[in-house]
Amino acid sequence: MTKKSYPAVFMRGGGASGLFYLADDLPTDAAELDKILISAIGSPDRYGVQLDGLGKGTTSSSKSVIVSKSKSKDYDIEYLFAQISVENPSVDWTRSCGNLASAAALFAVEEGLVDDVKNDKAKFRMHQVNRDELIEATVDLNEGLVRLAFYKSKMKEHMRVNFDPTIKVSVEGIGKIDVSVIDATNLVAFVRARDLDTKIDGVTNFLELKDKAEKIRVAVAKALNIQGGTTNPRILLVEAPRDFRDRSNRIVAKNQVDIIVFALSTHEIHAGLPMTAVMAASVAAGIEGTIVEKESSWKDQTKPIRVGHPSGVDGARPISLSDNETAVEIVLDARRLMSGLVHVNV
Repeated sequence: MTKKSYPAVFMRGGGASGLFYLADDLPTDAAELDKILISAIGSPDRYGVQLDGLGKGTTSSSKSVIVSKSKSKDYDIEYLFAQISVENPSVDWTRSCGNLASAAALFAVEEGLVDDVKNDKAKFRMHQVNRDELIEATVDLNEGLVRLAFYKSKMKEHMRVNFDPTIKVSVEGIGKIDVSVIDATNLVAFVRARDLDTKIDGVTNFLELKDKAEKIRVAVAKALNIQGGTTNPRILLVEAPRDFRDRSNRIVAKNQVDIIVFALSTHEIHAGLPMTAVMAASVAAGIEGTIVEKESSWKDQTKPIRVGHPSGVDGARPISLSDNETAVEIVLDARRLMSGLVHVNV
C-alpha cells in the first residue's frame, strides 16, 4: 500500500458536502482515480461512519467533485461528480448532485478558473459531464449564493422517457403499483407513500420499507429496460400536502408546502432531500398525469414549487424555454470549509 497526498478542498453546497479537486492534480487512470477518491472519503466502512476519511457516513457527504476549465467553446467550466459508497469500495459516476453543483460553481470561481469576475460576481456555463448537462451558474461571492439553471434539451425524450406519465408495474410481494418515472437531473421513480403504507413522519420499519423500495426499483428497471446498476431509478416517495414534523420535530404546516417528497438512504430516511430530487419533483409537477402533479397543490407555476422533506422545505422552478428545451432553476448557498492536502492509502 502506497501513501500519497493530493491538493483538495472540503466544501458544502446546499445540503451536501464533499471533497473538491482540480482535474490537473489527479491521475487520469480510472481505477487509480477511484482508489484515491474512496480512500480520501473513508470508504469502505462497514459501520457506516467513514472514520478513516473525510466522509460523514451519509450519502449526502460521501461525494467528490473534479473541476477543470472546459476545452469546449460551449462551456467555461466542466466537472465530474462522484457518488462514493459508504459501505463498499465503489464509485458511481452515472449520477448528478444538485447541491454540490452550487459548490462546484463557487470552487471554480475561487480557484481562478472563471475569467470574467466583476464586483465579486460571475456568470458562466458549466458542463456536468456525467449527465452531459448544461448548467448556467451565477455566483455572488459576497453573499455566498449560487443561482443555477439546469438545462435539458428534447424535453419529451428526456423528461418523460417516452412513455405514459404514470404506469403500473407488478412488484414481487406488493402487487401492481403506480409509478411515475422522470429523467430530470437524475433518473427517479415517484411512488405514493400511502401505497407502501408509510408516511414521511411515520416510518416504523425502515428495513421493510427499504426492501419494498428496492423491489419497486428492480421491477421498474426491468419493465422499462433501464440500465445503470443498483441506483437507477432512484425511488422517491410522495405525499399530498399536510402538516408534518421534520427531523428537528418542528411542525411544517400544510400551507407551507405544495408537495411532500422523501427518499431512502443507507440506514434511514434521507436526512433531507437531494436537490436533484427537488428539481425532478418540479418537472414532474408540471407534467399532467404524473403522481406528483396529481398529489400536488402547486397552482402558480411562475413561482417555485415548495417541496416538503425531512429537513424542511426547498424550492425549484422549471422554466419552459421552447417545445424542445426546458430548464430548472434553484438558488443555494455554498462555502469553502477547508483547503489543504488529503492523504490517502492506495
